[in-house]
Amino acid sequence: MHGRLFYVFIVDLETMKHISALLILLSLPVFGFSQRAFFRVSGGYGLPLSNSTPVYLTGFPYTGGNTSPSDAGMYEVKKASMFSGVRASVAAGMVFSRLGFEVAAITVPGEVSYKYSGSLGSIYPSGSTTTITQKAKSPIMIVPSLVMKLPGKKVDIVLRAGLVLPAGRKMYVESETIDGGNRYFDRSELKTRFGIGFAFSGGAEYKINNNLRISGCIDILTMTLKAQESNLLKSIVNDNDVTSAKLNYEKSTKYIDDLSGYTFDSSMPRQQLTYAIPFGTKGFSIGITYQL
Repeated sequence: MHGRLFYVFIVDLETMKHISALLILLSLPVFGFSQRAFFRVSGGYGLPLSNSTPVYLTGFPYTGGNTSPSDAGMYEVKKASMFSGVRASVAAGMVFSRLGFEVAAITVPGEVSYKYSGSLGSIYPSGSTTTITQKAKSPIMIVPSLVMKLPGKKVDIVLRAGLVLPAGRKMYVESETIDGGNRYFDRSELKTRFGIGFAFSGGAEYKINNNLRISGCIDILTMTLKAQESNLLKSIVNDNDVTSAKLNYEKSTKYIDDLSGYTFDSSMPRQQLTYAIPFGTKGFSIGITYQL
């Protein structure tokens, strides 16, 4: 039996070698032997995907003796993305006659934020008003892509397909409760698990001269990241900093896949079910490319 498995493995390995060699031979006419490096700077705008996962806002602005994880309300903001808005990117790569590759860094300057405001009388004091804000500070995505160009006399058609790797994804949750003359404010950092998304782009490049081009593209980016943990940065009650007085369960929350078997312990971080945070967008970009 083991001999037959070894034989099959050798046969499959040889088959893979033949397929790889065939692909290389087929690609030679496409790539040719000429290549040019290029650099691109672009700007654009991204909107949340139509089928985007909602942004869920949760916070603990006023504990009031509540200690159960279920005390944290989750509020939906539909058709949202923590990577939407005005964007800027830089890219560098190598293009052959028709195919090539590039690596781009895309960011949203400033911040992306979503907010919920309302009365949470079932959790916090009746008649109080709570505002929960989730922010992403200048998120950055690294996008390595394959590039295909369909050359024309003055205009080239450009298609890109690649992966999305989160590089800078600092997020913060601010919770504020106003209860009569009292104000309770918490600020926490929200960390996410690592994840991989996909990016697709299509458009055209207008050739100004042999080196300089102007491009316009339609861009689609799909990615969601799951919450991993949140850590309290600051807690203020009526202008008094009470961060150091908070218990461990109030300072940290761990987001996990399964809560079965979890027993609350005020000396340990609070645990909650993880949830998806959307970063997917659809939009456009306009750029300038310089080919060496």
